[in-house]
Amino acid sequence: MFRSESSIVRVENVSKMAEVISTKISKDRLDPSKTLILVDLDLTLFDRPGIMSDLYPGERKEFMDSLAKTDPSLIEIAYAQSPYKLIEEEMAGYIKKLVEQGFIVLGFTSRRTGKAKADAFSSVEEDACKSVQKIGVNFSKVATQEFDIPENSVQLENPNLRPYEIIGKPKIFGDSFGATTIFTANYPKGLILESVVKHLSSLGIEITDIIETDDNVKYLQNLKNVCVTNKLNFTGLHYTFAHDHKHELNPDVVAIQKERLIDKRELISDSSALQVLENSKSRLSMSKSFA
Repeated sequence: MFRSESSIVRVENVSKMAEVISTKISKDRLDPSKTLILVDLDLTLFDRPGIMSDLYPGERKEFMDSLAKTDPSLIEIAYAQSPYKLIEEEMAGYIKKLVEQGFIVLGFTSRRTGKAKADAFSSVEEDACKSVQKIGVNFSKVATQEFDIPENSVQLENPNLRPYEIIGKPKIFGDSFGATTIFTANYPKGLILESVVKHLSSLGIEITDIIETDDNVKYLQNLKNVCVTNKLNFTGLHYTFAHDHKHELNPDVVAIQKERLIDKRELISDSSALQVLENSKSRLSMSKSFA
């Protein structure tokens, strides 16, 4: 009788992630053509710096709401001038190595699909895959495929969604960018994974093992439960690098960034804003000494 093996392991960085995966590959003699390796996007693969980071959702929302009251167009400027960066530079090279070994490596995100606004030039999934491409990450190629949403499915709670935003269908997307990613469209990852595995089977790709790296342990637990039900071997890697290196935001730095954005429509970096703050304090100190 077949028994699936499932586990969730904490990994602090890419080196530990590679060590765990390498051990599993050799111990279980994984067949690359039957192994699906999934990499979460936000706070696992990449993030935006400072106030724009997903590490500070509450502070970011407050920052954006205050910009919207002044000029709604400043929100788009803030995002455009705060490009994504790899959480760890080594991740891109490690993903490339896994792909070259023949493993099926895809991005995996609960992000929605469709356009953020009716008049947007591109879709959310297209923007995300372009960001993956820009940071030098290349996933395995799987053709675009939409999935129907199972009846009675419940969406995840998402405080970042705005009332005017429309959610499309879950899908595999991004092969033309070399950034093939599964978008669950705000539905649980496990729910959509079932559809993905069935779709790959229809293409002649029979998945037996799944490895997912994610900063959210709740998502990993959801995936583990689904894999057990579907008799798939599952290894969840709880990736904590971004959270382990989280620092407190400096409200004075954020205030300077907001001021510069409003006055000059430019979002300066934390280091630049800190330099402005220090220069201001220095000038104030000098003026007091001459008073």
